[in-house]
Amino acid sequence: MTPTLPSPLAVVCHDAAGAQLILPWLDLDQTRVQAWVQGPAAVLWHDLLGERGRVASLDDALDGAALLITGTSLSQDLEHRARLHALALGVPSVAVLDGWTHYAARFQRDGHRVLPDQIWVTDAEAYTVAQARFPTHDVRLQPNLHQRK
Repeated sequence: MTPTLPSPLAVVCHDAAGAQLILPWLDLDQTRVQAWVQGPAAVLWHDLLGERGRVASLDDALDGAALLITGTSLSQDLEHRARLHALALGVPSVAVLDGWTHYAARFQRDGHRVLPDQIWVTDAEAYTVAQARFPTHDVRLQPNLHQRK
C-alpha cells in the first residue's frame, strides 16, 4: 500500500537513497508530480520515468503544490532549501529519512533548523530512532516498496 499523495505534488531529491524510497510511491498517471531532482536522484528518475514530471526549478516544483516531499541528504542542501522555500510559501512538507543516523544534521544548515510537517521512515528501527529524536513531531512509518522489488 502506498501513502496517499495529493496533487499537484512537489518532489525534491538529490541522493539516491531518498529517491529510491520516494519513487515507488509515485503514480504519475494518478498524481500530477512536479519534480526537481539533481545528482544521483536525477539519474534514477531518468532511468525509471524519463523526463516525465520533471520541472526546471524549485519555484516550478512548488508552484501550486499541495505538498512537498523530499529526501534528507546529509551532504547536499537541495532538499533543505526546498523545505525552507515551502515553509515560506505555506506549502506543507514531508521529509523521508533513509537511514538511522545523523537525523538532527539532516534538518540543519548554516544554523537554520527546518523541520518538515511530517517525517516519514520506512522501517521499525528508523521509526523508533526518529520518534526518540523528534518526540513532539509527526513521525510516520510508510512502506518500503524499494526493498520489495
